[in-house]
Amino acid sequence: DAWTTKILSKYPHLNAHVVKYHTEFRHEDDKYVDKATWKQLEMELPSAVRDRKWDVVLVDAPLGHPGEDRVAVPGRYYGPGRFQSIYTARLLTKPGGLIIVDDCERKVEEKYAKLMLGDIAVPEYRVPRLLGEHGSTGSANLQCGFRRLQENGTAPSTPKAPHLSLSIPSESISH
Repeated sequence: DAWTTKILSKYPHLNAHVVKYHTEFRHEDDKYVDKATWKQLEMELPSAVRDRKWDVVLVDAPLGHPGEDRVAVPGRYYGPGRFQSIYTARLLTKPGGLIIVDDCERKVEEKYAKLMLGDIAVPEYRVPRLLGEHGSTGSANLQCGFRRLQENGTAPSTPKAPHLSLSIPSESISH
């Protein structure tokens, strides 16, 4: 994958694994509603990823919408959707861990995050992204955080995050 090669050459300390998706957004947005179908979403992952429980899992790929204008156009590439990524986050996150689903304002991401995480995690937050594409503000994109339940099924007690503010001098933003 050209993008991965480019990034790893620029940041050689990173460890990345290319994964293959076998779902297709435009044909399958209701296909995985039944929990019995979720096994079909299993992905081939390296053991270094699969055999570990993670504190934080971010779902921000693959392409999960019908294109830039978000309008379904016949014959247009739609992408795999995030069915497999959300399901995999369910499997990889340790009890008390955080699953973050980007773009959860989209119907499919919202539907599958609630469906696949609702029995194992509690919604913790729903916030707009700080900066949109190309550094613009006011993006309607949301990130939703789900806190994985403890092994006994109870919600973990997590301290509230401190209020953070960010000030960026306008001269440091390139246009």
